[in-house]
Amino acid sequence: MFAGSRGGPRFLNFLPDDCGINAGKLLVGSGQTFGGFELISPLENVSNTVNGSAFFQPELGAGESMTTVSIHEGELLVGTSYGRVLEYALNSYEKSGYSQRRSRSNDPLDLPPFAPNPSELTIDPYLLCSTRSEVPPGWNVFDSYAMAVDPIVSEDDARFHPRYVNGKVTSSSLGGPMSKKPLVAPPQRWLSKELQGMIFASMDGGGVGKVLPASKLVGLGDLLAEEDQSNTTKKGVSVPNPNKILSSKLFDACYDATADPRKRVQGYQSEKTGEEGHIESEENDIPQRYRMTIRKVANFDYTRYNESGLWVGWDYAPTFSNSFTCAVLSLLYFVEEIRSTALRLQLCGSEMSIPSSGGVSVTAELGCLFHLIESLSSNGMIQPDLDDHKNTGQVKAYFPSKFISAFTKLPEATNLALIDGVAGAAELARRPEAFYRFLMQYLDRELGLITSEPGQNQGLVDSMQGIDFLSIIEYATSRSKVSTSRAFTVDLAYDQRWSKKSTPNIRFGEVLRYSLCKDAPLRAWSDQTRSYESVIQRKIATSLPAVLSLSCCCAGKHADPLGLKLWQQEDKQNWLPEYIEVQIEADRSITVKELAFTDDGKEEWLVSQQKLPLPASIFNSIKDEPAQNLPMKKSYRLEASISFVRSVGDSLDAGHHVLHVRVPVEHEIEALSKQLHQVEICLQQKEQARPGTEHDHQQHLSLVSRISPDTLKERQKHLQDQLSRLKGKENYNHVSEWLLINGFVVTKVNPDDVRSFNAKFKEPSIVIFREVSGEKEQILPPNLSNLLSNIGSEISVQTSVMETKSLSEGRHPGIPLQALPGKGDLIAIDAEFVCVQAEQSNITYSGSKEIVSEARNALARISIIDCRTNEVIVDDYVLPKEPVVDCLTRFSGILESDLDPSTSPHHLVTPEEAYMKVRLLMERGCIFVGHGLSQDFRVINICVPPHQIIDTAVIYHQPNQRYISLRYLTNYVLGRDMQQEVHDSIEDSKAAYELYMKALTLKNESKFEEYLMMLYTHGHSTQFKLGIADESNY
Repeated sequence: MFAGSRGGPRFLNFLPDDCGINAGKLLVGSGQTFGGFELISPLENVSNTVNGSAFFQPELGAGESMTTVSIHEGELLVGTSYGRVLEYALNSYEKSGYSQRRSRSNDPLDLPPFAPNPSELTIDPYLLCSTRSEVPPGWNVFDSYAMAVDPIVSEDDARFHPRYVNGKVTSSSLGGPMSKKPLVAPPQRWLSKELQGMIFASMDGGGVGKVLPASKLVGLGDLLAEEDQSNTTKKGVSVPNPNKILSSKLFDACYDATADPRKRVQGYQSEKTGEEGHIESEENDIPQRYRMTIRKVANFDYTRYNESGLWVGWDYAPTFSNSFTCAVLSLLYFVEEIRSTALRLQLCGSEMSIPSSGGVSVTAELGCLFHLIESLSSNGMIQPDLDDHKNTGQVKAYFPSKFISAFTKLPEATNLALIDGVAGAAELARRPEAFYRFLMQYLDRELGLITSEPGQNQGLVDSMQGIDFLSIIEYATSRSKVSTSRAFTVDLAYDQRWSKKSTPNIRFGEVLRYSLCKDAPLRAWSDQTRSYESVIQRKIATSLPAVLSLSCCCAGKHADPLGLKLWQQEDKQNWLPEYIEVQIEADRSITVKELAFTDDGKEEWLVSQQKLPLPASIFNSIKDEPAQNLPMKKSYRLEASISFVRSVGDSLDAGHHVLHVRVPVEHEIEALSKQLHQVEICLQQKEQARPGTEHDHQQHLSLVSRISPDTLKERQKHLQDQLSRLKGKENYNHVSEWLLINGFVVTKVNPDDVRSFNAKFKEPSIVIFREVSGEKEQILPPNLSNLLSNIGSEISVQTSVMETKSLSEGRHPGIPLQALPGKGDLIAIDAEFVCVQAEQSNITYSGSKEIVSEARNALARISIIDCRTNEVIVDDYVLPKEPVVDCLTRFSGILESDLDPSTSPHHLVTPEEAYMKVRLLMERGCIFVGHGLSQDFRVINICVPPHQIIDTAVIYHQPNQRYISLRYLTNYVLGRDMQQEVHDSIEDSKAAYELYMKALTLKNESKFEEYLMMLYTHGHSTQFKLGIADESNY
């Protein structure tokens, strides 16, 4: 019998006769957190191995515990502390074939997918508000909740967790992310005054948790009978819990549609001083796909949160510093010109770094980040499953620590207060706007260094987003001053005269027109009168770009309230149009048209234009300015937007950013083709591997070994079908789909979700429009296009990166470049880290810890051994870009002096040099052997294909069990102790390789599974504490 936290048998019951082959068995529930259930055949002979015990664990989230258990009509129902009810069918279990004597070696029961067939109105747990802080033992979970919002029923094709794929579940049953009005917050619900009165009267001052079950509410039957005369419920008879009444004539009797449950409810006052009994349900107003989701475990299944199975989100929690950059970085990845340019130039950092940058090239760092994103996507279908969803693989999320570390070292980023912790920084909601503007200007400057030619001044960003503006200062008594400027973004401006209207009917097109041709009264110095006088300043756009980037200038609590009021008009669900048309006349007047839809669904173009032409005096003063191909007209389509999702709390920084982006089918086909290529490589390797050879064992023990050839073939067929379907679409070059990327949560959405801002939690930050034309135009300037053509599409690291010059006096001899390991050669690797951002946390009134900013580590040492010769080919200490706050010496063995160029006796290199060495060996086809390599590669910011990884933490692991530390494995398997004082990466990498060779030997002798069972048995008996076994089993 096994037990979880708060263990011990908590539930015992013989299964009734309606449980089929399991009838008469004893069901024992053990533990409350991380516990599970075991089916036992009572009183059977222990020698009988046919009828034995089997166990399984319910799917509980982190911190979630079981509160109630019930068996009904062959189904097991488990209520949890998160307000969920898990249901399992008991009549489909097969006999496990294990006896009680070997209960420790039980495999988890292969649960059949439970395919419920719920009603059309299914309660989402997020729609419920808990009315008490504790759940008494034996209490029905539904008796503890009241409805917080109306049920949301999806009308779209929702994507489900794979366990429901083969079930009879409709999109309207489980509730996808949207209904007709996806961002309209439903009205709040609370129990009606009559029902509250009954609860208070029935408690007599002593109710458990101040909540009573419906069956004990005196007068409830009378209330319902009076409301609905057709109801068969008799007065005074107990009735079901009213929380289950979702849609009927009885609804109004049980709920008050006008009350807001977020306010204090009379009678619900906590006994603790200063603590109100209100329910913090603001998060219930936010759809699940928009909520902040943070990964709290290392072995994380991203598939549950990535609906696309193709596109990569970011795993950089808002509690990390400078997390606002992630949405902008993902946005740039989906801009084809920037993505392709950065990928081609990712190895040219030294040629593009601006002198004042300290050797940092933003373009090169961006290219390495895009390489990581593409690698995570292309290797997604050869990742081993953490759950049984064969065709989805696992597209992981990127961790942009390398780019952010480089960005924070730029002097301009500090001087412009773009990074966290700098005095004068803008509030979080608007920080992406400043970061995006800075990044566009910086990229254009860097690319100008590598492509500058006489007479050729236009850079990449300038050719895509550059807009000419004419600035005019109109004096009353003197000649107007005229000047020109050029910008990459347009700041939306909101005419304060609009605020005088009680119900402003201002459309987006009017705001954009005013922003492209705006005027503002102010006082300025006049050289003629030698005094300050009232003037009118005008700024007029005189050209139109291919990519129109808009800074919304209204997010955050300190922003223009008029702007946010216009965006969040409740009666304007889709205030942001999908298509617009901008026209500049020869007289510099501007007209903006936007595509809208009438109530009957017909298209309608709404026109916003200047009511009066420019004054004659102004027109005369600018008539000599070049017209630049005026008149000019361009049509645009909405391509992307970044929004700030405001969370619960009054803090200015209470929230996070999300990205909506349009993805062309062409890009999807390209990404699917890369996934298919990787699957075919793994299939080819498996088919070429011959049983009984060393190559077969290397193949068998890599991460891809956990995927059978049949599963790979299924994935190959799945990808081929997807490609055929996409290529078979009519005019597929003009087809696209919308994604919502919220951290690692990636959801497919429709355009209405992008355009809706009438929900109060969503505030606009950046909006991108792109020119619509019949043919795809070349935006790259000629000099840059020629440079990229000369570089080519195949980018590979040169072997010269292994010859790095140390930042200190220390040296490492290395090995000759011609002796470097190559394709199929084993190399053992280990890395050590130091802390560059300490954890910051608060203690709440309840005593729990609330993390404000998470700890973050950086690479400090990397050691690589050539397993063919046992030679150390890399042993570099790495100087982090950011200041080290903790060397973590007790874990890393790193001393402060080791990372000081003036005192370090070791070979000290930069993070870029260490990254390039690992990437070179990866590109050469080496197979990395190590322990817990996922964390190492995550901090290095590289994605190594799974078929090039042999991880001893995975090899020596049983499903549903803890992972075993390297020190304990070395102690038990190799019979020696290690890491007695501090970690040493060379010692760790050698131990990992020896453990791998031991596993190979056991595999050859067909003894590995039994040995692994004994390893865990010994570990459980010693609580995985160190102590070499007295006698070896093999």
